[in-house]
Amino acid sequence: MLIVIINMNKKILTIEHILFRMEYMNESLYNILKNIIYDFLLSVIFKSIKIFNKYRLYTHYFNEVLYTKYPFYISLFVYNLVLLLLLYLFNKQLVLFVIGFTFMLVALIESVKGWFRDLMIEGYHLGKYNRKVQRCIHAGVFLFLVSEVMVFIGFFWVYLDRCFHVPALFGSIPLVGIENIYFYKKPIVATCFLMTSTFLLNLGYYFSLCGVNIASVIMGLGCIYLGFIFLLIQVLEYYHLVMCFNDSIFASSFYLLTGFHGFHVMVGLIFLLIQNERLLDLQLNPRHLLGFTMAMLYWHFVDIVWAILFVLLYIY
Repeated sequence: MLIVIINMNKKILTIEHILFRMEYMNESLYNILKNIIYDFLLSVIFKSIKIFNKYRLYTHYFNEVLYTKYPFYISLFVYNLVLLLLLYLFNKQLVLFVIGFTFMLVALIESVKGWFRDLMIEGYHLGKYNRKVQRCIHAGVFLFLVSEVMVFIGFFWVYLDRCFHVPALFGSIPLVGIENIYFYKKPIVATCFLMTSTFLLNLGYYFSLCGVNIASVIMGLGCIYLGFIFLLIQVLEYYHLVMCFNDSIFASSFYLLTGFHGFHVMVGLIFLLIQNERLLDLQLNPRHLLGFTMAMLYWHFVDIVWAILFVLLYIY
């Protein structure tokens, strides 16, 4: 028995089958061959789709985000931090603020570290972050920074709009109860610390590109230390200021802008702390610096925003 065609469904077609269909089923040879080829092509397509779907689970360039509880914890702790800050601005209870803020900050850092640990397992150990995924992450971080810029532009717009209406900005003319904030005291010192931290971070990134992780870790620790000093100076400035949050639009804008920026500095410090830990664990190399690059971009964003704040709030 002569085998003519074996299709993808393992069906064997012989000369006898073809003759039987031509004689008793009144089918032409053309239609028989056309149906055979059609069935064969469909089988090839379906088999290819099945193989592709099985292979896609491991090689597709879309990252399948797994379930994680850390985003809920992070949002909860961030809400509590903002609530504690508002309570401190209204009540000036420094001891309670420091205790609660420290506890929430430690919990926030641990939650962020847990979330980043899951991401590092996906990207570093499982190898799911190929070039296309990394480009998507770059685009996502860029869009996130654009959204942050829009938020600060809205705050700046409110402040600058009120600047042309001095009674509405300060509450009264002549200025009564408004404290002068001199830029050449605490603000200029905080600015120097923040700018120096950015310089150290750039040096650390350069050392990472050169493969010198120890020098990069030292520069990163210096950046984190200076950023923490910057936050400490901001807290001391809040403590010594006499004006309250609801005294005037200027006071509200001042506390809102500097406090919101301080929150971003705190997030950037957590980000840099995690990247330094990865450098110590040798999880970063000159060809895989995605997390470090994102942290550096975020810190530059924080630096630029503070430069604008310094000019508008302290000098202008």
